[in-house]
Order: sequence, then C-alpha cells, then structure tokens
Amino acid sequence: ETEINDKINITCTNSSLIIGKDCDIKSNILIECNSNSYIKIDDKCRIGSNVKILCGDNSKVQLDTASRMLDDSLIGSFNKSSIHIGKKAIFHIRTTFFSEKQSEINVGEETIAGVHFICVTKFGGKIDIGRDCLFSEDVVFMNNDGHPIFNVESGERINGGKSIIIDEHVWIGIKCTILSKARVREGSIIGANSLINKEFPNNCIIA
Repeated sequence: ETEINDKINITCTNSSLIIGKDCDIKSNILIECNSNSYIKIDDKCRIGSNVKILCGDNSKVQLDTASRMLDDSLIGSFNKSSIHIGKKAIFHIRTTFFSEKQSEINVGEETIAGVHFICVTKFGGKIDIGRDCLFSEDVVFMNNDGHPIFNVESGERINGGKSIIIDEHVWIGIKCTILSKARVREGSIIGANSLINKEFPNNCIIA
C-alpha cells in the first residue's frame, strides 16, 4: 500500500487523481488537480519532500512505474497541456517541469537528470526526450521565450515555440541549454556549457 500522511496536501476538483501501490511519498507535498484534469502517479514511484504537482484546465500529468521526482521539485501542467515521465526515470532535487497553453513534455524510460534540471514549454510547443538519456547538473530545456514577439509591420508573431527532440542514449554535460528547433539524434554527446538550437546527427560530439 501507499501511505498518505498528514503532511501531504491533496486537492482534486472535477478531475481524476490516481496514486498507485507501494509509492514512497515524503512530507510537505502539494498535489492539486482541477478543472477536468488528470494526475496519475503509478506504482512504486518516489516523490521527495517539498514537491508540488499541479494540473489544471483540461491538462494531464503522468509518472510511470518506479519513476522518481526528488526534493524541492515542481511539476505543473495547465491550459490543455501534458507532462509524461516514463518508467524508472529519475530527476534529482530542484527539478522543474512546466507545460502550458496546449503544450507537451514526454520523457522516455530510464532517463536520469542531475540537480536543477529545468524543462519548460508553452504556446503549443513540444519537448520529446528519448529513453536512457543522461543529463548532468543545471541543464535547461526551453522551447519558448515566455512571451510573444511581433513583426512591427505585419503584426505576425515571430517567436512561436518549436519542438525540441532528443533521441535515446544522449548524454548532456553540465550547464547546457537546449532551445527551440533543437534535434539531437541517438547516441550523441553534448559538451559542458553548450547551447543547442538546431539539428545534429547521431553518434556525434557537440560542443
């Protein structure tokens, strides 16, 4: 069974919340699921202390079997968006996943990230991370600027969020930033302090 103690604050309104068997959920946890949304924490997941999982406005959050989200982390999905963490994926302390305004984040099985991993998508963007990837500390995925920029003549928005795609078995070094339009194929390595915003082939070193 999964123990739910008095230090776990759960709110679920007009939505679905599923917590599986044998989960290890620590203290000072906030879980909120509102407005026709869905949160599933599958069997044997581990949720560290001071973690917030928030979902609202027809959105979805799913942590698959035996995945881990450790202390001081945030998962937030809003406005018809989704976040899906695959089986046995591990994210260490101070991780942030945030998906908003019809956006999507998918993480493959057994992917591991070090402390202070940030993954943010908005405005219809998508971030796909393959299975068995390994990320160092202070790695950032950001497929938007957080605000619109318009062409002054046409009024057209020119900085809409594009996809970020990382294939399986990719290693990313410390303090790397992965931006909109990035595509890194299977087996590649990204060196420390690199900024990636275009496509690269499989089995190469990028720095």
